[in-house]
Amino acid sequence: LRSRSRPSNRLDFLMGLVISLLVAAAVIYVVDMLMSDMSAGGYLGCIKVAVVHAVLSFVLFLVIPQTLLAAPFAVFGASAFQIAATILNFLIAGLSLYLCDKFLPGFKLGGFKSAVVAAILISVVRWVFLAVLGI
Repeated sequence: LRSRSRPSNRLDFLMGLVISLLVAAAVIYVVDMLMSDMSAGGYLGCIKVAVVHAVLSFVLFLVIPQTLLAAPFAVFGASAFQIAATILNFLIAGLSLYLCDKFLPGFKLGGFKSAVVAAILISVVRWVFLAVLGI
């Protein structure tokens, strides 16, 4: 009985991964249209950026110590921790997009400032997109 449920779990995982990738690519496509100093190279380019951005963000979150956030928490409390965590998340996402610009042919950004703005826009557009879809 267990062996029958395992492929379903794997299939569910893979479908979730594909859907997340397509949503991320659609969000990057919308942000590409909104920003004049960003070019992802069409929808296929947006899929490539979504994959590389996800991998780089994951690695950066592992490499950059989250203990940087301990100081605001210890000094100012939980609300400062949440603000610092949000800022750090945007900076890491911006760094990930900046690295995509450097390593991914066809993807262009106007610099680190543009990468952070794009990261913020990606977060907002993704939030709106998922709210509209009801996911």
